[in-house]
Amino acid sequence: MLHVLPDVRLDFKTMTAIRKGKPVKLTKTMWRLMAILIAAGGDLVTRKDLNVLCFDSISMNIRSLDTFFAMIRKLLGNIIKTHHGLGYSWCPDGYVVKYTMHSRNQKKQKKK
Repeated sequence: MLHVLPDVRLDFKTMTAIRKGKPVKLTKTMWRLMAILIAAGGDLVTRKDLNVLCFDSISMNIRSLDTFFAMIRKLLGNIIKTHHGLGYSWCPDGYVVKYTMHSRNQKKQKKK
């Protein structure tokens, strides 16, 4: 699986990441989290689901997820959307996710 964004290239087959032409080192956990979010196609993935899918645990400290996503943002830029108190979604630079509490249907729109 290869994802190419304006400043970021993610190659899941070789587990290599490049940002602005420079290699970026991601941990195996970061790769798993990114794969889960990308597979969800921009839909919200709850903290509980991330804990189960990534760590095989419901009781993982939810602040650990915050730390991982903060590190991913620092390394790759703003490609993750936080839904405070709910979870996260894949949201590459240049897009915003519209989310309502009553609907899990999310739409991506190009920033103007």
